[in-house]
Amino acid sequence: MFSKVFAAAALAVVSVSAADVPVFSSNDDYDEINLNIRMLSGNATTPASTHEVPVSMNMSVTMDSSPADNTNFTTATETAVKNAANANTIDASFSASSRRRLSEGRRLSTAWTVAMVARLGYTSLTLANAATTTLASAAFINSVVADVNTAMQGTAGFVPLTASAVTSPTVGSVIDCSVGTCTSNTSPTAGAAASPSPSPSSNAAKVAVSTLAAFAAFMASMF
Repeated sequence: MFSKVFAAAALAVVSVSAADVPVFSSNDDYDEINLNIRMLSGNATTPASTHEVPVSMNMSVTMDSSPADNTNFTTATETAVKNAANANTIDASFSASSRRRLSEGRRLSTAWTVAMVARLGYTSLTLANAATTTLASAAFINSVVADVNTAMQGTAGFVPLTASAVTSPTVGSVIDCSVGTCTSNTSPTAGAAASPSPSPSSNAAKVAVSTLAAFAAFMASMF
């Protein structure tokens, strides 16, 4: 009888203790830290370009479908050109016309002439002027070819590019768009919010309740 009464009393203590122990939100102790992280992440965006270099170039591409309608190809080419030209931003459009059907084993692939018209953005006039030299180099074309081939591996009917398949870019005069909006600028992407970390105070509350429950069970077993 006494053991039952003691057990009931112990459980009541546990219940009261659990109610009295404040349960904190997992964000309570970290709100300020997370706010600072979010603010820093939000600032980690591409700076706006102030000058642009107009560029146009043609590529001979062999694959099953139109390269201009293939997102993998257009994205890969944009990225390859941007990186090879050390550009800050890029705005590009593509068009393609088929030339002939080529036999590749048991399947037919189409030879396409792809035209790319782009504007490469830079954060200063000095960088934009330097890019006009880079764009005229063989290293630029070799870099573009290598990057596009890597990105397009496994694409149906795609035949790896060669340097001779890419014409030397036609480069226009540098455009100062610092007083307006460069077309190659993209909307800044907000940084992702930091994931909340578990609160030590919340964990402490759980430990306290668990300890009291274990003590009650132990004392009950003694009678």
